[in-house]
Amino acid sequence: MDDDTLDSAKGFLMKLEDFEFVFMLYTYEQIFSETDVVFDIVQQRSMDVLYCKKGIESLLAYV
Repeated sequence: MDDDTLDSAKGFLMKLEDFEFVFMLYTYEQIFSETDVVFDIVQQRSMDVLYCKKGIESLLAYV
């Protein structure tokens, strides 16, 4: 391995050991998993407006 690869690996390891980074990573993963579902609902061609509204309200309550 060259020095650049080792330096990059050390930098990534430091990030993964940083509590704030891991906390934000986990938080965003939780939020984006919910927003993906609502995004898919809203993008459907045969969208039911009430169903979309319920999905958005559910997302807002979750967040």
